[in-house]
Amino acid sequence: MDNKKILIVDDSNYFQRLGESFLRRGICTIYKARNAEDAFRIIRDEHPHVVVMDLNMPGMKGDECCREVKADPSLKDIPVIMLANSWEKNAKERCINAGCDDFISKPVNKARLYAGIKRYVNIVERSHVRTPCNGEVLFSAGSGNSPGKLNDISEGGMFIRSADPLKVGSEIDAAFKLNRLGDLMKISGTVVRVVHNSVEGGQPGAAGMGVKFNDAPDEIKNRISNYRKLNKPSF
Repeated sequence: MDNKKILIVDDSNYFQRLGESFLRRGICTIYKARNAEDAFRIIRDEHPHVVVMDLNMPGMKGDECCREVKADPSLKDIPVIMLANSWEKNAKERCINAGCDDFISKPVNKARLYAGIKRYVNIVERSHVRTPCNGEVLFSAGSGNSPGKLNDISEGGMFIRSADPLKVGSEIDAAFKLNRLGDLMKISGTVVRVVHNSVEGGQPGAAGMGVKFNDAPDEIKNRISNYRKLNKPSF
């Protein structure tokens, strides 16, 4: 499985959630850092396929981190997309001078950011839209069960919140309920997306993994479909 690693670097919870939401349909591993120091460590250790980084953060600034990445022969080919407020004087020049591969003004245009990321990673999209869910789940990958929480679900897969997500490509068995009084359902699946937080500043419970179902029985698909129809978010 072609697993793409994407790093989102920003001290704003809003932008980290926004950036992650663009990638929910993709087969990828998402790393999140809240400062440039953590970002550089992740870049050095994980060699992501693309980095999306804000210019202004506490401590080391984004352009300083970008400059360090581009100065390292083993890291310099990793694409870095820099973000900065449109009103900030000389922001674009700072980012370009640091060697960034692309620059996007904030507030971020969703289509522009997604297109920028897809220039460097081929994100394979899923076909089902998921509905928020807060049910309990037990999952295993051959030995022992681990507890988790459902974050969202569709007829084709689900996202499990877990502090210790499995690797992309892992085959798992899962038993879950859509709500506290619901029937227990069992399914097998493949991990297709993983979200990691940086060690410092990561939000507990925000990490997890997206699971694609392996040939889900029609009975389970129908139950999930009925749940989704009854729990459509209102706007």
